[in-house]
Amino acid sequence: LLSTPTVALIMMQGLPGCVPFGIINTYLSDYLSSDRGMTVEGATTVFLAIGFGVFIGMVLGGLFGSCLYEKNTRYPSLLAGTMPMISCFPVWILINTMDGNQDITWGFFVS
Repeated sequence: LLSTPTVALIMMQGLPGCVPFGIINTYLSDYLSSDRGMTVEGATTVFLAIGFGVFIGMVLGGLFGSCLYEKNTRYPSLLAGTMPMISCFPVWILINTMDGNQDITWGFFVS
């Protein structure tokens, strides 16, 4: 399967893209509680909000992608390529602005 150039290219671009999501899933709550001064419960709650956001984003992305597909078959791939780039900004805000002194609602909003 990897002898097919297209499959090899897809694998090469996909594997590094999984690393940030694995790091966020593994270390975000620990980072927020240890380095940013949040309580463990608050950091876990922020991570829970991220999980809800991912679920809602998947459902709405699927519905929106279907609508886009009906208009033009190229539009869903533009949506799938654009959304990860846009999602970098809320994650950056979450990592750099959340601390133990803020209300947890800010974490829900950014998540």
